[in-house]
Amino acid sequence: MYTKTQLMKALNLLAQKLDLARIEPLGIFICGGSAMIIENYIERATKDIDVLAIETKNAKEKIIKSADPLPPDFLKIAKETARDLGLPETWINSCPASLKPKDFPEGCINRAHKHILSKTLTAYFLDRTDLIYLKVYAAADTGHGKHTNDLLSLKPTNEEIEKAAEWTLRQDISEHFKFILKDMLKKLGYEQVSGRI
Repeated sequence: MYTKTQLMKALNLLAQKLDLARIEPLGIFICGGSAMIIENYIERATKDIDVLAIETKNAKEKIIKSADPLPPDFLKIAKETARDLGLPETWINSCPASLKPKDFPEGCINRAHKHILSKTLTAYFLDRTDLIYLKVYAAADTGHGKHTNDLLSLKPTNEEIEKAAEWTLRQDISEHFKFILKDMLKKLGYEQVSGRI
C-alpha cells in the first residue's frame, strides 16, 4: 500500500524516464483512491494508480481516448520504474478503463486538476464531482467496502448523489442493478434520493 508521498515519487520518476526516452507527450487521467489521496480528499494508502483515460495530440487537437490499453512505450517505462522502486508491475494500470470517454460524466475532462510532471507527462486528477460519480457506480457494482467508504469520505450532498445516481443508471440499465443502487443509497442515508431515482 502506498501513501501520497510514495505515489508522487513514482509518478515523478516515471515522468523523468519518459522524458529520457523521448516518447510522444502524454496526459493520463487518474481516478480512484490515488486521485483522492493526491488531491487530499482522504488520508489513506492505496495499492495502485488507476488511469481512466489518456490524452494525446495531433497537429490540430488534443485527443482523449480510453486508457485500455495503455501505450506500449509507456507501459515498458512504467515497469522500469516499478523495478527501480520495488513496486509491482501493475502499480499504474487501466483497471477501470472499460468506461469509454463518451460515457464519462459531462464535463469530466475539463474539470480534472492538471499537474505537469515533465515535458512528456501530464497527470490529470479527477475532480471531486467526478470521483463521486465513479464511486457511486463502483460501490453499487461491487458492494460495501472501500468504494463505499471513499464515497462517504467525499461527503456528497443529496443533490450530488442524485446526479451521480442518475448517471450511474445510464451505465447499467438493468432493473437488478437499479434495485442494488437504490438499496445502497438507503443504507448510506440517502433515502429521499433512493425514492426519487
